[in-house]
Amino acid sequence: MIQPTNDKHNISVIAMDAADAAIVSSVVRSLDFSLSEFTTVDEFLNATELVTPSCIVLCAGNETNVAAEFQAKISDQCSGSASIIVITDIELRDAVKLMEKGAMTVLTSQFDKTELGEYLKAAVEKDLHYEGVRKRVEELESYRNSLSERQLKILNMVEQGHSNRQIANWFDLSQRTIELERARLMSAFQTASLAQLVSKWTELRVLTRKWHSTDQVNDQPGENVLDA
Repeated sequence: MIQPTNDKHNISVIAMDAADAAIVSSVVRSLDFSLSEFTTVDEFLNATELVTPSCIVLCAGNETNVAAEFQAKISDQCSGSASIIVITDIELRDAVKLMEKGAMTVLTSQFDKTELGEYLKAAVEKDLHYEGVRKRVEELESYRNSLSERQLKILNMVEQGHSNRQIANWFDLSQRTIELERARLMSAFQTASLAQLVSKWTELRVLTRKWHSTDQVNDQPGENVLDA
């Protein structure tokens, strides 16, 4: 797994086509993003000190088969937020196939530099969102992981609107014990009120479900723009 070595958003350019790659690199520098350059797909995949990319630009030239193979391999190598831009001269139907397999977009070798810049900025914005969600999930999960099994059950019942008396009867405990458990739950989640506690607990469930359903999955084909 490629690991991050600094906090700057990195664009990785695989320069199978040197002319296209030179233009891409100039656009990356003009946007003040960090740049990593590779001459082959294998060189990129074998990198060990690479900054986790916000975006990977594959300048494939006429090697369209390489683009398809690359997308099949990349999920195990890079962050799930990494967007892939493929620059290659390709038939429209084949470009659509690449996008269906996860490419952010497919551009021809006569691509517009301004348009490419917009895709790069969009990739970084996606990366920022991905990272923000990841950190929030980790924070909330750390609160949850500090709870006992009984506390988790009580928290679920609190979220469902059950009163202290109902919860106490369910567990065959005193209402005072339930009040103390609720106080401990608010402390564990660093909240000052029951409403805030329920809000964070609900947020955790929603984000966790969304996170596990979208983690390491690229944008859907319907959101892509094709220039081929």
